[in-house]
Amino acid sequence: MEKINKAIQERMADNNFRVETLAGIVGISRVHLHRKLKELTQLTASDYIRSVRLKRAAELISSRKMNVSEVAYATGFANLSHFSAAFKNYYGVSPRDYGNEQLT
Repeated sequence: MEKINKAIQERMADNNFRVETLAGIVGISRVHLHRKLKELTQLTASDYIRSVRLKRAAELISSRKMNVSEVAYATGFANLSHFSAAFKNYYGVSPRDYGNEQLT
């Protein structure tokens, strides 16, 4: 898991970073990676990558050093509306509202 998390963190801003890329870096097949992550985290490989990106996005939003669109691109989301929808689905609030909640 350490190697997987390190690979995701190092390539966080790469919007072309996919499960296949991660599997190649870790040195196992895509299917084997999927099985292992599902077993350990109850998430598919793509869902795990997304969750790591969204957790980092929440950290960046909380730090208030970047606006929402900068955070989206810094965490590998090429489409701002996709980022907002994924963030809201994960946290239950929009990125902007999340940032405002952190102020109070």
